[in-house]
Amino acid sequence: MSDIAPELANKQVLTGFAEDGKAQLVPAKRPITLEMLLSHTSGIAYDFLVPDLAKWRKLNEAPLAEGTRRPVEEAFNYPLYFQPGEGWMYGPGLDWAGRIVERVTGHTLGNFVRERICKPLGISPDEAQFYPVKGDDSIRERLVDLNPDDPECLGKAVTGGGSAPNAMSKGDFGGHGLFMTGQGYLEVLKSLLVNDGKLLKPETVDDMFRNRIGAEAEAGHRAAMESPAGVFFRVGIDPGKKVGHGLGGLLTLEDTEGWYSDETLTWGGGMTFTWFLDRKNGLCGLGAVQTALPADGKVVSDLKQSFRRDIYRKYYAVTREK
Repeated sequence: MSDIAPELANKQVLTGFAEDGKAQLVPAKRPITLEMLLSHTSGIAYDFLVPDLAKWRKLNEAPLAEGTRRPVEEAFNYPLYFQPGEGWMYGPGLDWAGRIVERVTGHTLGNFVRERICKPLGISPDEAQFYPVKGDDSIRERLVDLNPDDPECLGKAVTGGGSAPNAMSKGDFGGHGLFMTGQGYLEVLKSLLVNDGKLLKPETVDDMFRNRIGAEAEAGHRAAMESPAGVFFRVGIDPGKKVGHGLGGLLTLEDTEGWYSDETLTWGGGMTFTWFLDRKNGLCGLGAVQTALPADGKVVSDLKQSFRRDIYRKYYAVTREK
């Protein structure tokens, strides 16, 4: 992938800082792969989750002037958090993956999504846009973000209203949020659930549900799940449960009585959004909370968990009757 994304090939790993404050960097042992980007095992992490990366940016980057927007290459040009394939941390891997799609296809990520995802599923092109959302009032009125709280359509509800990364983004960022109706998103989930071949080859969908946390990354993944931020990474799953990461989300590695089966794929978008794909039980679900800003994190979290659990409560009640 070095010819497609040389910026990734040239990244070094930040191991700490010397007494004089100089960053200590070592070369990457192996290339970053697309699989690593999609499973957050590449070493690319969000600086707000890693203090050393935040420190590096403060020392090496000038503050972004108000109103300035940056493409993926400039927004995430800092070092790696760990050696590629040897850890796990949530980060802008999906943003880089989207940029790679653009370079390979010659299309914007938004246009690629509309052509390769929306069109096969009959989703209106206007109903799939990266933030900031463009269009007339009929589109803006359907935003999860309440318009008075987010007049620029930046997706502030995703972060609870405390920040607006899309205000600084230039172009389509694959990890920053996509506006789509609930029904449209559900069509994507249903297609993957039944593996109908409309979006991906059946074997590719099967591959999405394979654990990508190798032996070298297990300790880092476990540490992330047990960290203070782990409550977000576990997506409602209790600590101590066996989990991994597939291509697109957290992957359960054991059955939970009355809930997710083994190899259920699940994730969420910031505070207000969650989805799951449980192929063994034949279930998929999508929950989105429309919240005024600033959002109450505990209330939103409890609502999402009630949604996840209640789907299965009703499912098992029906199956027991048969």
